[in-house]
Amino acid sequence: MTKESVELREEKGEISTSPEELEILANDKSSDVRYRVAENPNTPASTLERLAEDIARSVREGVTRNLKISASLLDKLSADKDPDVRTAVARNPKLPAAVLEKLAVDEDWGLRSDGGVRADGGVRGAVAENPNTPASVLENLAMDEEDEVRHPAARNPNLPSSVLEKLVADKDDEMRFSVSANPNIPFHLLEKLAMDEDNPVRDNVAKNPNTPASVLEKLALDESEYVRHTVAANPNTPASALEKLALDEAVNVRSYGVAANPNTPASALENLAADKNEDVREAAAINPNTPASALEKLAADKDAYVRAAAARNPNTPASALEKLAADKDADVRGSTAANLNTPISLLKKLALEEGEMEVSKGLGLNPNTPILILEKLAADEDKYMRQDVAKNSNLPVHIFEKLALDADESVRYWIAINPNTPISLLEKLAVDKHARVRSGAAENPNTPVSTLETNASDVILEKNEKDLEKNKKVIHDNPIQYISLELQDFFGSIIEDNKDFFAEENTFKVRPGVAYDKFFLDWIDGSYDMSLQGLIHHYMWEQELYHLILNENEIKDCEVVVENSPKYIYGPEDEGTQTMLDEIQFDMIRFVGKKLIDLGFDVEETFKEYLDLSLD
Repeated sequence: MTKESVELREEKGEISTSPEELEILANDKSSDVRYRVAENPNTPASTLERLAEDIARSVREGVTRNLKISASLLDKLSADKDPDVRTAVARNPKLPAAVLEKLAVDEDWGLRSDGGVRADGGVRGAVAENPNTPASVLENLAMDEEDEVRHPAARNPNLPSSVLEKLVADKDDEMRFSVSANPNIPFHLLEKLAMDEDNPVRDNVAKNPNTPASVLEKLALDESEYVRHTVAANPNTPASALEKLALDEAVNVRSYGVAANPNTPASALENLAADKNEDVREAAAINPNTPASALEKLAADKDAYVRAAAARNPNTPASALEKLAADKDADVRGSTAANLNTPISLLKKLALEEGEMEVSKGLGLNPNTPILILEKLAADEDKYMRQDVAKNSNLPVHIFEKLALDADESVRYWIAINPNTPISLLEKLAVDKHARVRSGAAENPNTPVSTLETNASDVILEKNEKDLEKNKKVIHDNPIQYISLELQDFFGSIIEDNKDFFAEENTFKVRPGVAYDKFFLDWIDGSYDMSLQGLIHHYMWEQELYHLILNENEIKDCEVVVENSPKYIYGPEDEGTQTMLDEIQFDMIRFVGKKLIDLGFDVEETFKEYLDLSLD
């Protein structure tokens, strides 16, 4: 599973995968799966303790985000050698005051574990943001020498009013900007900041949820278009001010401000639906408060984007939806197909269209789409179509079963995270060969605790036992071969999971030269301009593969390199060891080259010197 795919699902709160299954998945070779386990609130305390010492930084960070992490484990992780982990600890909203006080004097203020500089304030910056940080600690942090620490302290609701009073008069525009974002700033200070000479400060006052209506009324007349837009978008802005702003000369104010505001009066939306600017009309067409009479007109708008927006609005009348279902624009018809209020009769009509991907996509996602139509879409040769069907919340069991066996791992992933996937299928998906699918099963929000215990556990344990015996033999006979097999699995998954992106984006560049910037995988695994050799090194270090071929002193030397320049290749002085590493590097370059060529990529010339290279 790539880091990109991890980001496909961010809701982790109410996960109920069984503790038994989580213990098994905690041993998964994929750090992304272990990360999911680390975050899961059902993970047993003993497993969390073990994951808190995981070699992968991301896994330890996951432990810090676990909703049920103990105070003692947080305290332990607050001493982690990696500043990224300590920063993650400092962000935990349950962190005891004593640990916050300790981290408030941490030496790190924004250094990443790779030696770069983060945009945030690092450990102390995270403490400054934490809602549990005591007022006395915040007072000191508000005077920190680093802006990345002072500013979040100024935004913290626990900062005393007496300190805010002083900071309002700060000469630093950024500091006043931060103060204006504080949710507990007194009204009289907001009134003062509403007259600040700096436009961003006044804009921030307009965003503050506690800004009084009287101040918003004044800011609605501000000379800055951006400030007026912010007022127009604020759900607390009085209706009288929104009525005035609906007539504002700036399109940005009328469209993304007033027309998009869920509290804009129907009378104002009626006028905006007839605005001369298509962006304004489109925003009005999306607004759930727009009257049906206005939506009728917008459904006949000359602009296709406006009509598509009207087609998506849940309040668009059935009579208008019927016209939109016959629209000449495929996007409009697709939006109509996705509307939950589109009558079944119209969905059946739309399903008669052949080869219209937009329409098929809408039908695939709509939970009201008839089963016969979903069956057809689930058998579509286009995997993206099948993925959309897999996301549908109202699939019959036989379609779930079909898609759970789909050849494309992305389809199986969406089935794995679908909240209505049958338990029997989740058991099988939990042992899928692809980490992305296993990760999806591990985090499924509605999986009963009792579901993944027997069958999946037995399958995984049996596989692990066989793999263990095989690996023991390979390690004993040839550690280089074992390392190469591990790396082949890693790179093979990356390439297979992303081969379509390579082709679609047409930006895939492979230049496996010796410099660290010769192989680009930044959009695949989250690395930045990392070389193929550098990625090999990175994976070998995280998975402790170096330990199989290096002695204790070499490991220590390697650790120094990792801490200072983690993307560079480790080069030991020992000639024999370097030869082994060279063999692994060249084997992997050849493997990647052959894999890409087999998939149809024109990289023969790029890999020419490696494909025929032998180490004599």
